[in-house]
Amino acid sequence: MLYIATNSYNSAHTLKRAVDSVLEQTYTDFCYYLCDNGSTDDGKTRQIVEEYAKHDSRVVPFYNKKNHVWDGNEKCRNLTHNIGDNDYFCQLDADDEYLPTFVEKMFEFINAYDFDIAACGSDFINAQTNVLLSRREIQQNLVLEGTEFGTFFTVYHQFMRTIWGKLFKGRTLREFVRDASNNPNFPRAYGGDTYNTLISFRSAKRVGILAGTLHKYYMSPKSASYKWIPGRVETDRILDNVARAFLLDKCGTISPQNEQFLHLVYFNAIKDTLDVLLTAKLSSTEKIQHINDIFTYETTKELFSRDYATDYESTRKLRVPVLNWLLAQKESRRPDGAKAAAEVITTMYADLPQTFNQEGLSFIISKMPEMVAYLLKKDYGWVFERLNRWNKNHDADEPALTEFEFAVYRALNKPDDEVFTLLADIRKKRPKSSRKLNTDTRIGDIFAKYPLLKNVSAKLGAVIPYTVCSIIKENFPQALDQFLSVTQGMEIADGDIEAYLTLAQNLSAVAGHTDAYVHFKKIWVSYLLDSSRNEEARRELDEMAQLLPGDENLSTLRKKLIS
Repeated sequence: MLYIATNSYNSAHTLKRAVDSVLEQTYTDFCYYLCDNGSTDDGKTRQIVEEYAKHDSRVVPFYNKKNHVWDGNEKCRNLTHNIGDNDYFCQLDADDEYLPTFVEKMFEFINAYDFDIAACGSDFINAQTNVLLSRREIQQNLVLEGTEFGTFFTVYHQFMRTIWGKLFKGRTLREFVRDASNNPNFPRAYGGDTYNTLISFRSAKRVGILAGTLHKYYMSPKSASYKWIPGRVETDRILDNVARAFLLDKCGTISPQNEQFLHLVYFNAIKDTLDVLLTAKLSSTEKIQHINDIFTYETTKELFSRDYATDYESTRKLRVPVLNWLLAQKESRRPDGAKAAAEVITTMYADLPQTFNQEGLSFIISKMPEMVAYLLKKDYGWVFERLNRWNKNHDADEPALTEFEFAVYRALNKPDDEVFTLLADIRKKRPKSSRKLNTDTRIGDIFAKYPLLKNVSAKLGAVIPYTVCSIIKENFPQALDQFLSVTQGMEIADGDIEAYLTLAQNLSAVAGHTDAYVHFKKIWVSYLLDSSRNEEARRELDEMAQLLPGDENLSTLRKKLIS
C-alpha cells in the first residue's frame, strides 16, 4: 500500500491544487492522510479537507486543534512509524503539487532496481508570479549503493534536503524521530523534514535518483525558511552534523572533496540565516549575540581559515553584509556592543588579530567606525592619518587606542627611529598607556639592536630622543652634536651616569671627534675614582698617558688615584 500525507496550516488558497494533484495520479491505489493542522482561517482549510474526504474514500481526514499539537491525532502523526516495511510513503506540502505520473513512474523506478528510496527532480516556481525559477534534476538516472554514497555525494546531496519528491519504503522510516519534542538533536526552528530524510537515507541500502522532474515546489517569502525562529542557528549545525554522520556511517570517512562540499552547504545555510537575522524584529543586542554565536562556532571558523569558500564569495555574501550592519548599530558604539562586534570581525577576518587586538579594535568601532573599512583594506596610511587627527582633538592617553596606534606603526613597517619617537612620546605624555604598552621594554628591544644604545635605558633615551634617532640612522656626527647640545648642564640620574658616559665616549669615537672623546674619557676616569673602582681607573690613565703625555688633567687624576 502507498500512503501519502499532506499537513495544511492556513493553506486554503493552495490546498486544492495540492490535493487535486494527488487524487489525479495515474496510479490510483493509495491512502491519503489529509490534515488540517490547527488552521486559524475561520474554518476554510477544514472545510476543504471535509469536502475532499466526503467525495473520495482514499482521503483520511484529520483535524488538529492547534498547529502541530497532535492531541487525538496520533494515527496521523505516527503514520511513518506504523506502515509496513514493504509499504510505501510519500509526502506533499499543502502549497505544492505532483505531476500526474509521479507515483506511477516512481513505482516503476523503485521496483525495477529494488530501491529503498527513490527521488525525482523538482521545478522551483515563484508562488506569486508562477514563473519557473530553477530546476533540481539530474540528466541520467543515478543508482547509489555502497561506496557510491561517498563518490556521488555532491551530486545527490540536494535530493536529501527535502522529504517531498520521494518514495520511501516503510523500512527506511524506522529511524525517524519518534518523539521530536524529547530529542535534543531534532531541529526546532525549521528543517525537521530534512533531518528525517537524512536519517532515512542513512538507513537505506540502495537509493535511486530519477532523471527529470515530477514535482513542483512553489517558493514563497512566507515560508519558515525566510523567517527568524528561535533555534535557527542551532538547526544549521544539527543538519550539518547529521549529514556528516550519514557519510561516516555509509563510507567510514569523509573525503576531502565531500568535506569541502559540506562546508559550502553550511556556508549557504548560515548565509540564509544571516539574511533572515539581519532583517528580523530583534534588538541589536540579540542580533549581535546570534551573529557572534555563528562566527565563533568552530565550523564557521574553519570555513574561513581553510578557504573552503573563495575569499570573494565569503566577503560579498557573509562578511560585508554583517560588517555594514554591525557598524551601523548604535549598540556598537557602547563598550559591550563594540566588544562583541570586534569579536565577530576578528573571527570573520582571521588575519586581523595577527596585527590588532580586540581591545584596540573595540575602541575604534565605538569611536571611529569609519576606520574599520580602511583597516580591512589594509590602507594603513589612511588609518595613520585618521589617528593623528583624533589625537589632536581628544585625550590621547587611552591605552587601547595607544596599543592600536602602535600596531599601525608596525603594520606600516615604520623604521625604528619613528617607532622609538612614538614610544618616547607615549612614555612622556601618556602614563596610563605607557604602563599598558610597557614602553620601557619595547624601547629596550629597539636599543638592543644598536651597539651604541645597547646599555642605554629607556629613561635616558627619552631625554635625548634626537640623538637616539640619529644613531639609529647612523648619522653619528649629527648625533654627537645633538648629544652635546642637549646634555650640556643636564642632571643625569645616578642610575644612568655610567651608560651616559659610555655612550658619550663611544659616540665621540665613531663620530671622529677627538676633543670630545678625550673630554668624556677624563670624566669617565673621574667617575671610576669616585666609585672606588681604582684598578679600572689606573688602566684608563695608563692608556691615556700614552696619548696625552704631560696632560695636567691626567696628572691631577693620577694624584687622586694615589691618594
